[in-house]
Amino acid sequence: MALSEWESCRPVYETLRSLSSSMLAQVSGAAESPAGVADLRLLFQQLQTQFQQQVLPLDTSRLEGAIPSLHTEMAKQLRLLNMDLMFLQTARQPETARQRTEQMGDRLRLLMRYCDAVLGEEA
Repeated sequence: MALSEWESCRPVYETLRSLSSSMLAQVSGAAESPAGVADLRLLFQQLQTQFQQQVLPLDTSRLEGAIPSLHTEMAKQLRLLNMDLMFLQTARQPETARQRTEQMGDRLRLLMRYCDAVLGEEA
């Protein structure tokens, strides 16, 4: 893929990273209230929509390097993040909720690193 084509993709990954960062900022206090979990669900839906509508349609077949693999890993982390969010919604014990939010934070940080890797590889 030519550099000019990558330049048009850059905002897609920057937005995905920004949404991941916003969700990460909300994760720690979310388990303490139903409204916090609802806010997380909304942020996750935005994140998932961005990935499905903007990232997945990108043609990675002509790319070399790790970008196609990173797309696969991003999709996997989003699926797992969705599962963590569902488990957080049903958590009854504070310790379980804490574990879920920690795991969600780890997944979001990993997703941000994947975005950084893609953005770094395009240059």
